[in-house]
Amino acid sequence: MWVISAIGAGAGIILGLQFKLPILAATVVVAVIGIVTSGILGGHDFGATALNAIVAVVALQVGYFGGAWLYGSLNTQSSAQRYRSRRSEAGSDARRH
Repeated sequence: MWVISAIGAGAGIILGLQFKLPILAATVVVAVIGIVTSGILGGHDFGATALNAIVAVVALQVGYFGGAWLYGSLNTQSSAQRYRSRRSEAGSDARRH
């Protein structure tokens, strides 16, 4: 169970840093299909398979939104710095003319 949640959260963070929200839905569907298939072929009972699927989906979502938040916080700082530099360049161009 811990392995599923760690892998799901790690994958979610990577997806959150790189992609937009629709990729999360596709990843959740693929993960659930894989876990259910594995549970059926492995002969696991329904409860264990459902619990594994729920843990994986929650871990993916938490990781994705954590990665998206991290990306947003990193990108916001650089955007603010770019804005300040453009503003100072525009001011220096106005003084030159």
